[in-house]
Amino acid sequence: PPNLPEGIWPVVLIVHDELTFNANDGRSKIWIKDDNVPLKKKSCGKGIMVSDFLTPGGQLQHPDSHLATCSIEYGRDTWWDGDQLVEQVLKLAISIFESAFPGCQDLWLFDNASSQSGHSKDALRACDMNLS
Repeated sequence: PPNLPEGIWPVVLIVHDELTFNANDGRSKIWIKDDNVPLKKKSCGKGIMVSDFLTPGGQLQHPDSHLATCSIEYGRDTWWDGDQLVEQVLKLAISIFESAFPGCQDLWLFDNASSQSGHSKDALRACDMNLS
């Protein structure tokens, strides 16, 4: 907005979103002809976790089309976690925001997903304190 007082910057809301896709995502209910039942996979199949940021205008995107999106193939020991999210924000998303929205203040919004439950190793946490 052009009518802001000097020293006041427009605020842009950036929200974080995580999605999980599986190879065998699909219809759980289908129409069948007579007793012709198709074989279904027993598991969800391989999966991909996608972490991205959204702005009021769509995906957080650098003017030269770079996105702040990260994805991993997950399974057994590989999951998206707080450390990966911090790295994505610090090394990718902030610099893209600064290029895409020069002269604006950023406001980041994260949901309560388990990947955001990280904390420093020496953090004081109520669940680790002795109550006696």
